[in-house]
Amino acid sequence: MIMEPESCIFVTDAKPIASIDDPNPVRGLAALDNKLYVLRKRPEKDQVYVYDTKDHKLQHNITVPGLHPDMYNNLTECAKENCLFLSDFGENVSVRSNRKVQRVR
Repeated sequence: MIMEPESCIFVTDAKPIASIDDPNPVRGLAALDNKLYVLRKRPEKDQVYVYDTKDHKLQHNITVPGLHPDMYNNLTECAKENCLFLSDFGENVSVRSNRKVQRVR
């Protein structure tokens, strides 16, 4: 069995390509099918904002029922399943014991 070394890519000259103004902090980013998904912390609920990757214009919002805004939330994409996964984790078990990962299609 021949083992190949793992490859690493180092980015040394990253430049912003667009700026999307919003006062709410970003909790997570994902890109899938020419869309940029931005999970933002909002006072009343966390929302996923969907932007076009070419013109960076807002397409629509996704509200995820039961997603708690004051917890450690994040998201990632799965190209194989064509969906997003959102984590919804409390600060600790004493705060919330119903931690979960949700699938959004």
